[in-house]
Amino acid sequence: MTVEPDVQSRTPARTFRTAVRMVAVRAGRRLAWALSLSAAGLGVAGQAPPRPSDTASLVRALDHSDWTVQQPALEALRERARTEPAALAALTQALRNRDWRVRQGAAWALGRLGPVAAPAVPALMDTLKDSDWLVRLGAVQALGQLGPTAVAAVGALIQARTEADPVVRAAADTVLKDLAEHVPSARETIERAIQPK
Repeated sequence: MTVEPDVQSRTPARTFRTAVRMVAVRAGRRLAWALSLSAAGLGVAGQAPPRPSDTASLVRALDHSDWTVQQPALEALRERARTEPAALAALTQALRNRDWRVRQGAAWALGRLGPVAAPAVPALMDTLKDSDWLVRLGAVQALGQLGPTAVAAVGALIQARTEADPVVRAAADTVLKDLAEHVPSARETIERAIQPK
């Protein structure tokens, strides 16, 4: 006979993680991921997640198994990346993390940095080949947010238009049209690629 532990003896964070795991089993990992983002942003039981103070600690937090630890670390690295090259390098390296949520979060964070993240363009181009469509979508959107500094990615974005996922294809089309508008030197190549056949 199994005895259920007393619900009141559980910590709010443990109860939430248990609930997310149950949702993940029943509804799939995408819904569970969305729920964990909500909790990570708000904090569990009204408490903000801990935020390590140095870049090395933030990088170590990305390898933690709990998204509520990883997400604030990504956000803190994004905040530091504007002034600390090590933080920008850590976000770029996170595009190769074993956890798809970290890879997608790193792409999002790099996109939010805008042109400051220009050194990450080659890594974002590689991320367009990721096995997870949400990570590929994040990379396409990040390249779009980098604006003209992402012009080197035009070829990879054109290739992304052949992608199996329609959301990623549509995002690649949008980014290419935006680049064609803002980068005259790439306009002809892009227009040839996106013309209906």
